[in-house]
Amino acid sequence: MLVALTAAAPRRERDRMVVADVVATPEGQFVVILKTEATPLRFLPIWIGESEAIAIQMRLRRTEPPRPLTLNLLETVMTTGNIKLLEINIDSLKGDVYLGKLKLKSAARTWEVDARPSDAIGLALGRDAAIWVAREVLDRASIGEGELRAPRHAPSPSDAERRGAKPTRDESL
Repeated sequence: MLVALTAAAPRRERDRMVVADVVATPEGQFVVILKTEATPLRFLPIWIGESEAIAIQMRLRRTEPPRPLTLNLLETVMTTGNIKLLEINIDSLKGDVYLGKLKLKSAARTWEVDARPSDAIGLALGRDAAIWVAREVLDRASIGEGELRAPRHAPSPSDAERRGAKPTRDESL
């Protein structure tokens, strides 16, 4: 869904965040953990699929996949169309589902597009774009540093390729 931006649109309170880590749980699920840049530190765990975990992990490590991933395809389309990713927003939580948007710009036009937070985070990392989370989402779903367990790190792309990884359900849908 495309959302036109107007000058009169109110801006909700939000916090800038960074990707702290991508981890796998002992049950084989995957979580991207966002961390506020400002104190007090707050952490937002977002459950994602294995494919998305691998893509985000590759971007954190600044490594290129052997074949283009979906994020690479989208970036090529954006580059070809002279479209800049200004920022991403995770702006609401419906039940256990995070909802996000990409804020894009081309020439004088600025617009927003709905996006899964896992895809938006991957694009933000690849394009050095800001990651913003609505304060109301943080108030509902963030955890403190003491609540973080020490899960194992997400598999590297080579681990997943050796196992013939298949995409799993993205719980951020």
